[in-house]
Order: sequence, then structure tokens, then C-alpha cells
Amino acid sequence: MGQVFLNNKRLRNALKSRNDSILAHGLIPISSDDYKKLAEEVTKLAFVFLPVLEKLKTEAEFAPLKLR
Repeated sequence: MGQVFLNNKRLRNALKSRNDSILAHGLIPISSDDYKKLAEEVTKLAFVFLPVLEKLKTEAEFAPLKLR
């Protein structure tokens, strides 16, 4: 897993933006674009190491609420 992370420059760059932002350790606001890049890379990596992720996400959804 560590090797995959080290070889993924896009993920490392996105994570650096997040770490420098007010969402983590810094003071710089993160852009919507940077957030989307990080979310995309983390999701791709999660599916590599947890192939059943989509099934788990579906199981974790709330049932639809029907209002009258």
C-alpha cells in the first residue's frame, strides 16, 4: 500500500494541498478542484485495496424516506 502511495504523484500532490489547507494543518483555503482531485484519487485507491467498497457503500445507505 505504501509503494502504491509513493508511486502516485497525483495523490501525493492532492494530499499536500489538503494538508496545507484549513481543513487540516494549514491556513490556505482548499479549492473545489483540489478537493475533487483528492476525493477521486482516494476513491480509486480505496477500490484497489477494498474491491467490495461499492457493495459496502450501498449497504450503508439510508432507506428512502417517504413523506406524505
